[in-house]
Amino acid sequence: MKRLLFFVESLSGGGAERVLVTLLRHLDVNKYRITLLTLVDVGVLKGEIDLKRVNYLTVIRPSSNPLVSLWNKGKYKLICSFLPCPFVSKCIIPQKGIDLYIAFTEGFATKIISYAPGSKLAWVHSDLKDYPWTQDKHIYRNLGEETSVYRKFNHVICVSESVERTMRARYGLTHTRTILNPIDTQEIKALASLTNGEVLPSNHFRIVSVGRLIYQKGYDELIPLIGRLRDHQMDVSLFLIGEGEERARLERITEECHLSGTVFFLGYRKNPYALMSQMDLFVCSSRAEGFSLVVAEALTLGIPVISMTCSGPDRLLDGGKYGVLCDNFDELYFAMEKAVTDSGYLDQLREKARNRSGFFNIQESLRQVEDLFDATICPPSVS
Repeated sequence: MKRLLFFVESLSGGGAERVLVTLLRHLDVNKYRITLLTLVDVGVLKGEIDLKRVNYLTVIRPSSNPLVSLWNKGKYKLICSFLPCPFVSKCIIPQKGIDLYIAFTEGFATKIISYAPGSKLAWVHSDLKDYPWTQDKHIYRNLGEETSVYRKFNHVICVSESVERTMRARYGLTHTRTILNPIDTQEIKALASLTNGEVLPSNHFRIVSVGRLIYQKGYDELIPLIGRLRDHQMDVSLFLIGEGEERARLERITEECHLSGTVFFLGYRKNPYALMSQMDLFVCSSRAEGFSLVVAEALTLGIPVISMTCSGPDRLLDGGKYGVLCDNFDELYFAMEKAVTDSGYLDQLREKARNRSGFFNIQESLRQVEDLFDATICPPSVS
């Protein structure tokens, strides 16, 4: 059996981490012995890891003991900010008994795995041109340092063709490959039917968006657009599913726009599909997306999609063939207005979403992933 190690910082509710959970649930355990290593043992997705399939390891475990908690904070700062990366990698990454090391998220995980011995893969979920968060957060000092890290990997997996183009053009990489995220459409549809008694009122037009409450998602622009719709006598509500660092700011914007009874913060949901399936329209207001897992999930559920134009949605909607792409927030407003006021137009968008739902093939994505794993562990001999 081939031994794989995946490394992420935590099991938060982000799109990349949710993709990882899906991948770990479906990889062939008759072929692979899988280890998942997290830096910090936190995250809403931790309970979704099947410990019968996956060997779970972590570096920092939270504690209710104040002294241990203080030590953990210091340990985290040492690891992430002060100690040399080669030293950290040797300390926290198993140095033996692993055939393939996989950095499943950009940033710190990729930097640390780059110093692991043997074969290595990096996964890129973001368009680092439109959203260069790894340098904005000073994980890398500059583009050159980040480029040198990616060049240490055997392959760099990109979640869309546009992300791959960025990695080739911006970083000068040639060892990239696009593999679309695995989408378990059967599971999504099954979960969508489990409302658990939470049925939303249907006497108004329901708009939903799902994602972390961070600047990248553009909710600070979306919320005022809902106010504009209300000002024009449109009976709409916005439901935001997710948590994040911007929640307090977004709640203030909601209050300033007098939308407290119109914009609802539903928090993180283990099963967002039960709520999504009750919605009239899905809106992606993101400033940048590498793939946009939630757009794929909305299409899977046959929900009409309107999105800002960025890498992932552009690919998933096939340039606007299966939904609406908007180049700016004014266009986003007018697209939503038309969907709210024109039922025929909304029905067309719904039909487009249903037509796209068959595009997602988890078995094909898994085949491509496993083929790349096998080729990287056992590269073909050169005659």
